[in-house]
Amino acid sequence: MDYYDPKKTTAAESLRPFLKFLMFVIVASLLIWAWYESNWAYHDRMTTVQAKGWQAGEYKFCVTVTRQELKNPLLLDCDQSWEHDPKFFNVRFWGPIQKHDEETGAMMRWKCRKNTEGEPAITCELETR
Repeated sequence: MDYYDPKKTTAAESLRPFLKFLMFVIVASLLIWAWYESNWAYHDRMTTVQAKGWQAGEYKFCVTVTRQELKNPLLLDCDQSWEHDPKFFNVRFWGPIQKHDEETGAMMRWKCRKNTEGEPAITCELETR
């Protein structure tokens, strides 16, 4: 009859703590990635904003595009006009911020509100139509 000897451990038993730790790291990473890429987390970015006649409390539909000629290449375009100088604001984006893809022409669409006071100056929610 074989007796249990605590000094004798199999290779699988000795790897068990490492595998548990590895699974924890993978699950935690996936949860953090899902949180970051969802509308549950916000991202504050200093952003070039193109919008004329925007009153505090007013909503506008906007798109984000990348303009390499600007000091800050992320542009929040809310009036599709370059007739006046764009301004630089702290914008809170609820949803993942992706850069404009030159090949596909994909742009992120947002519903944005100019805030009445405090930071951020503008808050945008990802449009999911």
